[in-house]
Amino acid sequence: MSFMKPFSTELPDCFVQITDDTQAKAFLVALGIFDRLSKDITLSQADARTNDDTIIEAFYDHPTHWICAGRFYGLHDEKENGFVVIGWPRNKFQKDVVVDFISTIPLGDKVTVDTEDFGDVKPPLS
Repeated sequence: MSFMKPFSTELPDCFVQITDDTQAKAFLVALGIFDRLSKDITLSQADARTNDDTIIEAFYDHPTHWICAGRFYGLHDEKENGFVVIGWPRNKFQKDVVVDFISTIPLGDKVTVDTEDFGDVKPPLS
């Protein structure tokens, strides 16, 4: 019998974006927060936003990064639907950066982040 190695939630010490839907889902499952991005969820967290096409939520319990997770569904361009994870290293960014980012995300569109605002971006899961 073969057992799969659990998916790692370790991230490099830099700003991180996981835009590949499969990798983002696996990361969210490993963090234990995948279910928070269900279409039928009632959000109770202050640092979360939703509309008919988008759910965005912050996760502050990761050991090295402030995490912003997003789920997009029902968008006109089917390939724009799916999951995204964005992470800011705690040792380089204050929590307020994430709080401000979430409050300004335009809901209903896939999130794109100007990475120049956050420094070098490295592939998180290679």
